Amino acid sequence: MKQNNKYCIVAIGGDLNVYPYLAKLNSILDSLGDVSEITWNRGEVGKEKNSFFTYKPESKIGLIFGYMLWIIKLTFLFCNNKDFDKVYFCSRLDCALPAFFANLIGKKVRYVYLDRDAYHLTYNFGLLTMLVKKIEMAVAKKSVKHFVPGQSRDFTKLDNVCVIENTPTKAFFDEAKSLSVTHHRNDKFVIYVNGWLVNTRGADTILETVKLLDPAKFKVIVAGPSECEAISELISLEIVEYLGQLSNVQALSYYFISDVVLCFYDPSIEVNRKAEPNKWFDCAFTGTPFITNKGISTFDAFKGKGPVYAIEYGISSELFNLLNELCSSRTDSKCRPYFEALNVDYWDVKVERIIKKLN
Repeated sequence: MKQNNKYCIVAIGGDLNVYPYLAKLNSILDSLGDVSEITWNRGEVGKEKNSFFTYKPESKIGLIFGYMLWIIKLTFLFCNNKDFDKVYFCSRLDCALPAFFANLIGKKVRYVYLDRDAYHLTYNFGLLTMLVKKIEMAVAKKSVKHFVPGQSRDFTKLDNVCVIENTPTKAFFDEAKSLSVTHHRNDKFVIYVNGWLVNTRGADTILETVKLLDPAKFKVIVAGPSECEAISELISLEIVEYLGQLSNVQALSYYFISDVVLCFYDPSIEVNRKAEPNKWFDCAFTGTPFITNKGISTFDAFKGKGPVYAIEYGISSELFNLLNELCSSRTDSKCRPYFEALNVDYWDVKVERIIKKLN
């Protein structure tokens, strides 16, 4: 039975269900009380009426302008907050900063800082990097809880830090497993590519490799928005089945029929060297092998725990050879899940325990 707890998710994106992290959080909050949303819709059709802010940037300047408007609108909203019992779950710095500003001038706003990608690690601010880090430190310190996806992302070392690994929720996992039986298990070797598909996530390497694969032996499933030329070309290939942008449950269901998942992160970007991908944990829970790249320190925890592989970033010939090796040694049976070897639990079990203590 629901309690009288009040929560609000503050995030960029008109439909929270297409973002695994936010979809999982929304499901938990909904089971514990009343949950509302404050979102920035960047052009998702049909979501305009439910969004706090609707603006689709057409350029980098437009994007900067959009962020300025978003932060100003949120700051005014938080400064006029009258619901002191409500807990705001602010996704990333741009959503948490306005809540911090409101507290700074004496307004009471209880917020959880969902620090999914630390800005000082993600973007190149040059000489301003230390300033950005100090701002993030201040925002984190004021929050009632500071969620980070792994120990490597804890840059504050404060008592309010909660390490929440990017594992699936039990409910989503069970639903995805049931849905997976409706997908045809292909006789070909199935390669799954999903999520944020951009150049810094190995898009060019994947395209170059897939072009060389034998369509008689391989099938490539792609799910997620096409946000770069390489992916646009990839999904046009005959060997590829493009599923578009899926919900969290739908995306997870395809792990069960896949032989390997590809997930690459450009190690020249600092935050990528400390990646904590939900894809790795989704693979561990579904018993699916994955291929990533070297240069990621957090991959060490997965070594020797399951069928996981790392190659040099950007070397398509190495990926091509490994895929053919895996295809040749493919068996009819699925690999066993290997999440227990990682000493992790379902996401909702850990997060629900923390949220209940906030009330």
